[in-house]
Amino acid sequence: MLLLGASASAFAGFYSYSPSPPDLYDLPHSNYFSWGISWSAPSGEEITDATLFIKSLNNWTWENGDTLFIRLLDNPAVGVTTFSDTDSTNGHPPAYDNWSGQGALIDAYHDYNENVPVDKTYRFSSLGLVPTLKSYASNGVFGLGFDPDCHYYNCGITLTIQAREIPPVPEPAGLTALAAGLMSLAGLVSRRRKR
Repeated sequence: MLLLGASASAFAGFYSYSPSPPDLYDLPHSNYFSWGISWSAPSGEEITDATLFIKSLNNWTWENGDTLFIRLLDNPAVGVTTFSDTDSTNGHPPAYDNWSGQGALIDAYHDYNENVPVDKTYRFSSLGLVPTLKSYASNGVFGLGFDPDCHYYNCGITLTIQAREIPPVPEPAGLTALAAGLMSLAGLVSRRRKR
């Protein structure tokens, strides 16, 4: 039984990544970005969770329609790619997500108070995105898309992936031995009760 308890507490690994530059040029409204990461879970491990952290996120000023769209992307170009964004300037016309239809939405963030920077944490398990991340990472390249429809200052973006060892599948012979041991134990308990 001690052996069963020991195998249940599997090794956990943490893998952290940041784009270059870490703040994605302070996420200006004139651009949108993809950040592709070349990574897949090491052999014998599986992804259990991931956390996207943005430090001191702050819209330069609130205007109607200001939105920061963040998406999980499948197979973007590795590294940071910058695209020109002419669809929205300072909320006029209304915000548009250039990554719409491409990957899973993490957030459409609105910062109504430009005087207070906030640390934003997105936990993938809470968002139901772990299966999507597993699927995208299985190809060896996945990433994030950011479309700031206003200017979102920040002090850095970090993605941390949590993985654990895949528990070994018990062999039939091991299960038979375990069953025989449990039956013997049950027999001993039964005999003691009869006495």
